[in-house]
Amino acid sequence: KTTPAEGAEVETFSEIVVEFNKPVYCINETGAIVKDADGSTIATLVAEMLDAEGTTADGSPLATQGRLYTTEPIYVEGAYSVNIPADMFATDGNEEYSANTVVNVTVKLPVLPVGTAIEADGIYYKVTSSDDRTVEVTFKGSYYSEYADEYTGEVVIPASVVHNYVTYRVTAIGNYAFAGCPGLTSVTIPEGVTLIGNYAFNGCTALTSVTIPEGVTSIGFFAFVDCTGLTSVSISEGVTFIGNYAFRGCTGLTTVNFNAENCTNMGGLEHPVFYNCVNLTTINIGDNVKSLPGYAFSGCSGLTTVNFNAENCTSMGNYFGRVFQDCSKLKSINIGKKVKSIPNYAFSYCKGLSEITIPNSVTTIGSEAFSHCTSLSKVTILYNVAEIGDCAFTCSDNIKNVYVYPIVPPTAYVNPFSEKVNRNATLHTPVGSREEYATALYWREFANISNDLTAIAGVMVDDNITISMANSTLVISGVADDVAVQIFTAGGALLHSTTVAEVSNITLPRGVYLVQVSGVTKKVVL
Repeated sequence: KTTPAEGAEVETFSEIVVEFNKPVYCINETGAIVKDADGSTIATLVAEMLDAEGTTADGSPLATQGRLYTTEPIYVEGAYSVNIPADMFATDGNEEYSANTVVNVTVKLPVLPVGTAIEADGIYYKVTSSDDRTVEVTFKGSYYSEYADEYTGEVVIPASVVHNYVTYRVTAIGNYAFAGCPGLTSVTIPEGVTLIGNYAFNGCTALTSVTIPEGVTSIGFFAFVDCTGLTSVSISEGVTFIGNYAFRGCTGLTTVNFNAENCTNMGGLEHPVFYNCVNLTTINIGDNVKSLPGYAFSGCSGLTTVNFNAENCTSMGNYFGRVFQDCSKLKSINIGKKVKSIPNYAFSYCKGLSEITIPNSVTTIGSEAFSHCTSLSKVTILYNVAEIGDCAFTCSDNIKNVYVYPIVPPTAYVNPFSEKVNRNATLHTPVGSREEYATALYWREFANISNDLTAIAGVMVDDNITISMANSTLVISGVADDVAVQIFTAGGALLHSTTVAEVSNITLPRGVYLVQVSGVTKKVVL
């Protein structure tokens, strides 16, 4: 197809765009052997175009189409300059076109239209964008069940595929791509894939493990439904959407490593993502997870353990959608040492949970974070918790013992515990702090307050912080100078409240002391 520059005359037009629908040929230096497909020279071709389109002698633009072919094939797209001698245009004695012409030819290879199916190395693809040159992996034939088990064994999907010298990027696993392939044992998905379609791996019963690449943002409805051989799944950081019943019926699934930072949609109460995954026992929530949508892991009836390591998670479900709703066997929640807060509703309705320990790193516990945990009997709150949200443990009426280690009672604006717990449970407070808890809002509601906790009980010591004595003064290293320091008697009575920078100014008499800094408490003897 020839396209002159806007307003240019024939002998001076600057660009010809050549779109080839057959093998491409390059024009040689002189242009003397330029041939059309039927063997005619370019001079004849141009003359015919002039006649056919009625181009006038007054220099009206050429507006027509034709094709250029030469003897040497070229399969690389780009711009090429062609010098066409004057005698190539000297037709019928028309001297107006007698000057040599330099033509800039842009070679563009033929790109398949959207929807075109291609095959390469046993993998089937469908073009999803001609402009961006992208394809998705698909099934063989016109519909997914036309061929049975076309994919078997190990399948490695490449990042790109070449067809007729054109390179297409693989960006998706299409709907039903591997559906009904019981012989498929493993799939390697390239980093460029962003979408796993609906029913993509439906019924791949021999598939044992799947790692979702970091670039994937969406996992479709029923994507891995009835993959009964699947034992572990890793969800990458970029996933924001997981469709209804995505892993339904994966009865062999035992472990989910969930690392999606900001997943905003995961099925729903009536369409849980991991529905009927009866052997799913462990969910590991990664360090960088910032939010979890409602019902994310609802209905995981076999779930027993959650390892929660999200350092800065700010949202976990809501009043109408609990993350672990109906996970009736969940008995153990391990909160990582770097977790700073427990979001609202985080573990509400975990009816099998029997005890929970809030580590030193946590400073706030959200509203209803452990509400309706009807089997919960023991709660341990370590040193750095400063605030507990509204009704944090409401309707968890079987709590028998609450161990609270902060010297200063954590602030609460609405009673964290139910009236039944206030009446029947024992609140265990640090030695020397009974009065503070007995007068603090809501803590004073406990009928039974025991002042029996020594400041060192239950502490997770941070190996980076050292506390020692030298010449009747404290030496603290491994922490910033402005961090608060509290010094207690062996019985738990507060002697000094200062900072790391100022602690060296305090002289202590011989004796036994408890020193607390940044959640670390150590017994020192002078």
